Amino acid sequence: MKKFIITFLLFMVAFLSFSPIGEAKSYSIDKVHIKSWIQPNGDLLVNEVFTYTFNGSFHNLYREFPDTYNERVVDFYSYELTSLDMEPGFVGAESMIPLTVSFEEGHFRTNIKKTNEKVSYFYAYTLKNAVKTYDNYSEVKVTYFSGDAHDQAYENVTIDFILPKPLNPDTFDGFMFDRHAGKREKNQYGIRFVTPKSEAYSTTETSFYFPSSVMTAMPKIKSAQTLSGAIALEQKQFDKMLSRLDYIEMVKSLIPKVMMGMLIVAIFLIVLLPQRHFWRTGSEKDVIETDALYMFFVDQIGKTHKKSFLAGLFSLVEKGTVKVSKGKAAVRFQNDPKAPRETLEFQLVNRSLVNADFENTMIDWLFGVKNGSNKWTFNLHDVAGAARDEKRQNGYFAQRKKIFKEKQKQWELAVESEMIEAGALNNRIPLMILSIATIIMAILFSIAYYADLRSIWGIVCIITVSLIYIGMLWCKKKSKRLLFLYMGFMFFASVNLVDEALLHQTYDLLLAFIVLYFTVPRNILSMNAVRAKDSIRAFRKALSKQDHTVLHKEDKRIIRAYLFKRSRQSYPLETARAVPLAGLLLTDTDPMKFVEDSWRWTKGYLFSGAGSSGGSATYSDSGGSYGGGSGDSGGGAGAD
Repeated sequence: MKKFIITFLLFMVAFLSFSPIGEAKSYSIDKVHIKSWIQPNGDLLVNEVFTYTFNGSFHNLYREFPDTYNERVVDFYSYELTSLDMEPGFVGAESMIPLTVSFEEGHFRTNIKKTNEKVSYFYAYTLKNAVKTYDNYSEVKVTYFSGDAHDQAYENVTIDFILPKPLNPDTFDGFMFDRHAGKREKNQYGIRFVTPKSEAYSTTETSFYFPSSVMTAMPKIKSAQTLSGAIALEQKQFDKMLSRLDYIEMVKSLIPKVMMGMLIVAIFLIVLLPQRHFWRTGSEKDVIETDALYMFFVDQIGKTHKKSFLAGLFSLVEKGTVKVSKGKAAVRFQNDPKAPRETLEFQLVNRSLVNADFENTMIDWLFGVKNGSNKWTFNLHDVAGAARDEKRQNGYFAQRKKIFKEKQKQWELAVESEMIEAGALNNRIPLMILSIATIIMAILFSIAYYADLRSIWGIVCIITVSLIYIGMLWCKKKSKRLLFLYMGFMFFASVNLVDEALLHQTYDLLLAFIVLYFTVPRNILSMNAVRAKDSIRAFRKALSKQDHTVLHKEDKRIIRAYLFKRSRQSYPLETARAVPLAGLLLTDTDPMKFVEDSWRWTKGYLFSGAGSSGGSATYSDSGGSYGGGSGDSGGGAGAD
């Protein structure tokens, strides 16, 4: 639960870091009117009026165009207007105050000095070679706002195209590709497009088709397409955009239902799984009589744990393969006043008693050397990190620690696989639940991207990454690092959505998925394993009550008391000394704690010095060793 809370808080911090936060200053663009006069030579003479409301002090305006327009936008001028919301084409020189303009880093920057005001600004420029002319028709397509440069919603947008000379309105037509586009208006002079809002990060694009007879200064390109045919094709694209937008409401209705389904499954997994019924109890005697490694893995439900290899060694001790005793601390720790004077030492006495593959793997790992022969002892300090005065060798000890943990992970997976094969654990159901949830979430994200007019490549990336995640989920089981990477990708996929309500719904969906993930166990226990966990719960309860009769004078009880006691639980020294090994395992001198502490301060450079990325590592202070293995920026306007 503690890990879940920490993960949830970290995700919320990441979420809030992308949420709107009240700032000392802000601005809004309340009205935009753009008028483009089509020239007979194919250029556009463009006038734009942007009406800003400033809250705070501002010193710059910027106007940015798609990258493909940069060399075609010429003669750019900027003015402050003396009146608000003036219409381009009807602005007199007496109403225009010239401003200083510079082109830098792909955008035009205008110097201003405004504080808490509402002001209209006038831009004038020429867009070269904007018109394509064919023998049957002419077309002009202009993207006015798109991409990262369009980081603010623009209210009340009007875009006009004025023909070189009047034409019958029935002979031309056009389209505005904007999610809120209103009905277009035509008269003999041209066409008008309107939208109540051009959403931030969306695309506002226009296309206009008209007879080529008015383009008197341009050569005509042959085309088999007719004017009516070109308009019909563009109409299909426009209708396709509208049909995609229609899916937004559908996906908005689906996401809450899927979230509810995920949360219901999470609740069922918490309430209905017998392994999570904390009120169940069993027999303490079963804990003593059952293999220590089996009981430990049942208690951890197959999850990795720092003490797992000790459980494996104690299991070998109880089978007679290995003998355990108190051993002297490593020589290199003798100058450390905080280091223990004694630690655990294991001696290999009879390998022939070993049957399981994972047991042989452990012996080869902890009692093996490079040439394949066996050494006879393993001292716990063999795997400790650097001593406090060995900082120069931190890189070497960091590599040793890394190799040891990799070997431990491989061995744990071997034990888990053995228990799955034996039927004690079931990992297929949890993986199926997470896989289905991932598939459903990827489908919803894909529909959201499609409906929100995001790129098809974005949909392909979401599906591809989700399938890769599912594949790695089955290979690496429940890896938190893998989860964080996948959630990070999906979070940034959410950020690209334009529809604000849909954006927040996808955030909520990710949170629901994380809740489900942490409620799905790594493995589901069989009923025999559940009864074993019940017995561990009873044994641990007796320990928590400081019931020293649980210890008696048997090493089996001491071992299990050490493996299953609470992390900060210890026994009085006078009690522990009366029992073999208890003075070392059950008091504040836990030998594993010192090893962990040494790992914590061992933070060397893993890819330099003695540590390498492959090969094997051996080291011994007291006879022990272990083996190792080998876009486009878009267009828009703003202020700062």
